[in-house]
Amino acid sequence: MGYSLSAVFVIFMLSAFMSITYIYTSTDYAINSVANAQNSKIFRDYNKLYSNLEVVYINASKQGATIYDLEIKILDNGDAEMTTKKMSFVVNGTLMTPDSVDKPYLLPQNNLTVDFYNVSGTGTGVVRIITQFGSSTYSTYKVT
Repeated sequence: MGYSLSAVFVIFMLSAFMSITYIYTSTDYAINSVANAQNSKIFRDYNKLYSNLEVVYINASKQGATIYDLEIKILDNGDAEMTTKKMSFVVNGTLMTPDSVDKPYLLPQNNLTVDFYNVSGTGTGVVRIITQFGSSTYSTYKVT
């Protein structure tokens, strides 16, 4: 009986040790994941707060009866650097990819020129620019 009692004790201690190790690593991973998510949220909130776009001008030049080219000049009044590939442009309710962008990054206190070719429509339009941080601006324009 003494031998089986020792074996049971060893098995019990090993299983307790393995359980505690598993619980600790799972808890540590979960705590680190939550901390990383909170840091990412703080970073996004900071950048959203300090990314401020302003549409300097829009030139919509008519190319045909219902086709026009759109040139948009944007100023970054904020403190956040933005990647132009991660910006979204909604022209008259349609998500569009720019045909030409003069810079890959929009630095604070700098301008960016974005061109859209062969946009269909007439009269007036609306363009909304959304940054990678979630802040946005919009402006209306008239096709001439």
